[in-house]
Amino acid sequence: MSYWIDKVKTLHEWAHQNDGYQLRFRDGRLLAEIKSVEASIGFEFPSAVRAFYQEVDGFGVQHSSSEKISWFVVPIDRIATVTKKARDWFRETHPNEAERFFAFIDWNCGEYTGYLVRQRGDHPTLVTFSHEEYEFDSNQNSDDFFETSYDHFEEIFDTDSNCKQ
Repeated sequence: MSYWIDKVKTLHEWAHQNDGYQLRFRDGRLLAEIKSVEASIGFEFPSAVRAFYQEVDGFGVQHSSSEKISWFVVPIDRIATVTKKARDWFRETHPNEAERFFAFIDWNCGEYTGYLVRQRGDHPTLVTFSHEEYEFDSNQNSDDFFETSYDHFEEIFDTDSNCKQ
């Protein structure tokens, strides 16, 4: 087995022991396909995210009673759609932040994790948009609703780290 598939399976086993949810994931994508998506959204993912998508094109769960897959790390062809859904929450009040947020994790509850480029040229920060903290107020500091949840992409798969949250 491979590095990222092992990480995905370990996280799934930790999060969904005996709850009827089955792991679903797609085979990885070619680097050229990943770069094409990056060009279309205007953001180059860090190397770890690229490596992930080369091995696993998104993963989620499917309950035994449903045909629907709830994607967690969304497939590469859904990144633009998920990014738009996330941005639509705060685009009117925080347009600059909206244009610099690139979501690829959908918590399926109105929260999204992705990269926020705080200023042009800055290293992107992995953040989670919290709709519960967002107040629909242009005077609200975006740090109030963008939570730095992880230091790096690999930490998302660290079950010890996730236990603390």
